[in-house]
Amino acid sequence: MRTTLTLTATLALAACLLLEPSTARANWNAKAKHYCTYWGSAGLFPDDEKALAANPLAKLKIPLRNGQQLEFPLLYIFKGYELDESPREWSTIWTGFSQACPGWPKPQWAQKLERWKAQNAPKGDPRIAKRKARIRALLASADSIEAKALAERNRVMASAAYQKITGGREDWKVAATAKKAFLSRIVSLRSTKYLVVGKVMQNQKEGAWVNGLSITPKPVVDAPGTRTTPTRLFVQTPKAGSVRSDGNFLSQGLYLLGLPTQKNPDLVFGRSISADRKKAIGAAAQELKVVTGNIKNGEAKLNAMMRSAVKLEGEAKRLRLLAEKLQSQNTGR
Repeated sequence: MRTTLTLTATLALAACLLLEPSTARANWNAKAKHYCTYWGSAGLFPDDEKALAANPLAKLKIPLRNGQQLEFPLLYIFKGYELDESPREWSTIWTGFSQACPGWPKPQWAQKLERWKAQNAPKGDPRIAKRKARIRALLASADSIEAKALAERNRVMASAAYQKITGGREDWKVAATAKKAFLSRIVSLRSTKYLVVGKVMQNQKEGAWVNGLSITPKPVVDAPGTRTTPTRLFVQTPKAGSVRSDGNFLSQGLYLLGLPTQKNPDLVFGRSISADRKKAIGAAAQELKVVTGNIKNGEAKLNAMMRSAVKLEGEAKRLRLLAEKLQSQNTGR
C-alpha cells in the first residue's frame, strides 16, 4: 500500500507543479478549468487557500447546471489523493467531481493511478469469480420470478372467483362466519315458532304490548326471539282468548316478524309471515348456502387458485437459498 501512496503522491505533486493558479480571487467559472483538470490534487486559488487555512472544513460553493449549488470541501479538491485508502471519502470526491465537472475526464494522475492499481492487483481466484457471477445470476432470476409471482397473485386476487369467496378481505373467513350467523337468524324466522307469556301492558286494536317471556316450545339454538327474562314485547292481532280477564297474556304458535336492531330493538310477533317477508327470507337462505359453501370449501378453492403463484414463490426461495450457500462458500475462502 505504501507503493500505492508513493505513486499517488508523486502523481499529485507533479500535477500541482504543472499549474498553480495566480488570480487572487475568482468566481467558479474562472476556477472551473483548473479545479476540474486537477481535481483531487489541484493547487488552490489564493482566496480558497486562505479559507482553507482558516478552516480545514471550509467548502467551495459551486453552481450546478440545474440551478442548485454544491458545497464541496476544499480539502478534497486540494489533496483528496491522500485519502485514497478511505473508500468513503474517495467515493465522495469523485461523486462531487461528476457533479461539479460534468463531461470532464478524471485528472490524468487519477487515471494513471487506477491503471496502475488494476495492473498490480492480486490475481483473483477464478473459482470465486465464477461463483460470484453465478450468485448474481441466481439473485436476478429470483427477483424476476418473484415479480411474476406477485403479478400472478394480484391477477388472482382481482378475479371474480376470488372476490366471490373473500369479498376482497384478508379476514374473509371471520367475516363469512359472522355473516353466516346473521343469515341463519334471518332464515330461522320462517321455521321457528314462539310462545309468549306475560302481563299485558297495553291492549290496542293492532295488538298487545306485553311485559313477558318468549320461548320456543322445542329447543332451538340461538333463536333470535327467545327472551328468558321479562321483556317488552308486541304481539300483532293475537288470537281471541290470548288476553285473559286478569290481564295475563298467553299465546303460542307465533312467528318473530323481524330481527331486532339497535335502532329498532322491539320484538314483534305475529301469527303469520307476509309474502314480501317470506321472499326476503328466501333470498337470505340462498345467500346462506353460498356463504356456508365458502366457509367449508373456500380455503381449498383459494389454494388451488394460488397454486401457480405459490410454486413461483417456492422457486424464487430455492434460488435465493442456493445463492446464500454459494455466498457462504466465497466468504469461507
